[in-house]
Formats: sequence, structure tokens, C-alpha cells
Amino acid sequence: MSTVQALSSSRDGVSPYAGAALTPIDFSVVIRVRHRFGDELDPGDPDVDFPAPFVGRVGTFPFSCPNVDSSLEAILQFQYRGSAQALTFPAPTPSLEGITAEHPVSINGKELFGGVPRGAVYGRMPLWGTRLLIIQPGVLAEDNVLRIEALQYPWTGANQRGLDNFTIDNAVVTFKTGAGPRPRPVTSSLLRK
Repeated sequence: MSTVQALSSSRDGVSPYAGAALTPIDFSVVIRVRHRFGDELDPGDPDVDFPAPFVGRVGTFPFSCPNVDSSLEAILQFQYRGSAQALTFPAPTPSLEGITAEHPVSINGKELFGGVPRGAVYGRMPLWGTRLLIIQPGVLAEDNVLRIEALQYPWTGANQRGLDNFTIDNAVVTFKTGAGPRPRPVTSSLLRK
């Protein structure tokens, strides 16, 4: 049943959510254009993001969250491609032990659970993926800094490389705000208009 059907089917014509406390949300666009991380293009990899600004090993991106309620969780969403992770010895277990670390992502010095994982590929072409990370309560403030770090390329041995190279784009933080004006209850007569 859709939300509109649920609202319009209430017995007294008033939304069942009319008395519920509403928490307004807002968002902040943190990264508007692609940024390349790492040290250099890996030999043989397609250079699909060459025009994007080169960040290097660590990129920091300031952003604002006006009227944020930092006592509640928030969400960081971003797109990524070209990142790598590798199996280590011994073979990975169901708990994912044996897989190299994801590239760290932090806000205001607090590392988030998860990071930039291995990106999908089609042949040798890196494909875009989307990642959602939960921002724990107490991390966000009105003024914030997102930090993303490129780690050492995961393969070792004779063909050891430097930093892993990847691209990040379209980073957005969605957060809950402090109490604001309360909207009026939704009634079935409003839904008919």
C-alpha cells in the first residue's frame, strides 16, 4: 500500500502520522566534481578521469550543515571508481578477514565505518559504484571537513606499485536538523486537492 493510500484510508480522515514527531532533514553537497586520488595512473589502466582535479594521497573537503542535530545519525553518499582491494594470505573468511582495508573516509577526524571499497570493472574499464556510510551521532557540526585517503596499492611482490588510484564524485551528506516549524497534519481532504 502506498503512503497516499495509507493516509487516505485512515478512519477519521486524519493521517495516522499526524501526532508523530517529525524530524526535518537537509543535505549538503560536499564534492560537486570528480577528484582523482593516488599517485599516478597505473600502467595499462584507461585514463577515463584525466581532466578531473588531482588530489594526491589525501583530499580534504570543507562543508556546512546548518542547524544540524548532531545527536542523530546522518548519511554520507558518494560515487567512486577505479579503487582496488586484494585478497591476502590466508584466503578470506566469511568475516572478510584476509581482504585489504578500504580507503579510509573520515569527518571531523572521526573515521567512518566502511570507506572506499574496490570498484567494479568491465574488462579494464572502471565502472561507477555508489557508497552509503552512516555518520555516527556526535560527529557532525555546523562546519565540517570530509577527509578521504588513498592507501598503498594492495598487490605486493615484484610488481609492487605506489598508491592506489581512484576517483570520487558527487559526495552528499544528508542530516537531520534541529526543531523547526511543525507542518500541519495531512488530512484526506488535502490529498484530494
